[in-house]
Amino acid sequence: MSFFTGTVGEVIYNMPGAGTAYNTSTSATVISANSASNPPFQMPTPLWQPSYASARLLRIVAGGTYGTTVSTPTLIIGAYLDPTQNSTTSQIALAKTGTYTMPATAITNGSWLMDFYVTVNQIGVGAGAYATLVYTNGLLNFYPNGNNAATVNTGNATIGIGSPGATISINPMATYFLELWATWGTSSASNTIQCTQFTVFGLN
Repeated sequence: MSFFTGTVGEVIYNMPGAGTAYNTSTSATVISANSASNPPFQMPTPLWQPSYASARLLRIVAGGTYGTTVSTPTLIIGAYLDPTQNSTTSQIALAKTGTYTMPATAITNGSWLMDFYVTVNQIGVGAGAYATLVYTNGLLNFYPNGNNAATVNTGNATIGIGSPGATISINPMATYFLELWATWGTSSASNTIQCTQFTVFGLN
């Protein structure tokens, strides 16, 4: 293996256990790790020193299972930063969907995968505070059949997420929790989503 770039990719965080399944609710809810025994990812401060922060890159990958009713429920899912765990007070959306309408088919064993990148554009000081400007870009995929199903995955959906055309401002000196949140539009036990994998990679 070569060492051409002089950098090392690493796993910064890997969720210890599955998050709690979210259903029978229409309230925005954390679906990633959120307990003492399954702690969330808290970004180190600062993640990169200002002198070499520009062009640093993170990759965030998450996935799990979902189910829906036949009544085309809506779903919002995204990755957010917030200085407070399990809070929407100061959320910064890194990559999220709009209000997505699920297919008009009952799904009981679906799988989903979110994969996006965070690239540092620049870092500086504005209004008396540090600011890191980042671009994010990626995909969210839904597969109606999971568990290595023998049937063909018909009705797959791919949704673009992130902010590839505009920078997102982040204070590099703030301690953020990186969490996945979801919101169902219809309350049902069958409208369910669970995050079973959540990994943060430092790529350079």
